Amino acid sequence: MIAKIIHSFSPIHESWKALPHFAYINWEEKEVEALLEKHYPSYFAELKNMNYYLKKDFVKFIILNRFGGMFVNHSLELKKDIYPKLHPMKINVLEKYLNHSVVLDDSLIAVERNYKGMMIFADEIINNNKFENITKENQNTFNGHGLCSQYLSRGNKDFFILPHYQFNVKKNQLHLYNEKEIFIVNNYE
Repeated sequence: MIAKIIHSFSPIHESWKALPHFAYINWEEKEVEALLEKHYPSYFAELKNMNYYLKKDFVKFIILNRFGGMFVNHSLELKKDIYPKLHPMKINVLEKYLNHSVVLDDSLIAVERNYKGMMIFADEIINNNKFENITKENQNTFNGHGLCSQYLSRGNKDFFILPHYQFNVKKNQLHLYNEKEIFIVNNYE
């Protein structure tokens, strides 16, 4: 079962606080470092040398492994409770419509505690950090977004995809969809 915890790196949209019985954790750098130093010392050492473009996804996967729950981007606005729509035994991830195609979007990831895939992703990010030249232009190939996309394209069955027309509707495209069926609006333009 997915823990009723909402994690973020910056204050989330107020709408998420309407979910009953959820804990909210806004992770600060000091808290992240303390968690890794205490419970994941080898990962803490890797964090110190982590590429800027990989650091947040690296930490996100470790936090989700440790606690479970949902990691939510600040740009997402909740319209309806999504908890009953989440698959309790899979990695729940959004899709988004981008440049006339549908792609994965890791602005929300929900998973149960100790899900094996989270540490696999953290280890992949370590490898990418060591062996790839990661820049702003190519970061989506090597970060959480890229890793989820690569695993899904290989036929990995660990994912439950939340469709963009219900769970990741751009604010300026609300008129294109049935608003009664929308769970999440993405306010990022």
